[in-house]
Amino acid sequence: MNAATNISTNGSGHAERETALQFVGALVKQAGGDKGKLAGAAVGTARRGVRPKIGYLFTGNASVAVIGYYLLMFPGILLHELSHYVTARILGIKVTDFSLGPRRRKNSNTIELGSVSVYSGGTIRDSLVGIAPFAAGTAVLLLVSYMVFDVGALGRAWVSQGWSGFFVTAVTLPETPDDP
Repeated sequence: MNAATNISTNGSGHAERETALQFVGALVKQAGGDKGKLAGAAVGTARRGVRPKIGYLFTGNASVAVIGYYLLMFPGILLHELSHYVTARILGIKVTDFSLGPRRRKNSNTIELGSVSVYSGGTIRDSLVGIAPFAAGTAVLLLVSYMVFDVGALGRAWVSQGWSGFFVTAVTLPETPDDP
């Protein structure tokens, strides 16, 4: 199970920098200077498979950009790979390799951000190991949303007042002061 991202490599890096500048220029032009539209344009472009090299644009160094990206994504990578590892161990499947950290794949233009290699344990157990990051990620998101952002208030408003209470609470929740 791997988390990987593509990064282009060439001798001087000038083509990458020029491509990144063209990419950012196209996003700004598409958004017409509106920050909200700019973010939407970037997300839409990323969904179409274009990989912006914003980190390279700022650093001018592909290795520094990869390390920065890795550090930004580290909590998610750790949760993802640990969920594969722990699930495999619980199910009695032998884990042969566990790695965290960016490393270039052999004969490839991709960087591996983390991986867990396990023996096959059959269709059901392999499926459980594969779906473990989804279950763990969902659990962490629910925990954070209830403990930090009090989304329980939205549920209580919906139960007591219906959809109108839900929307009123959703609009006023950011303005509500935290309890001391």
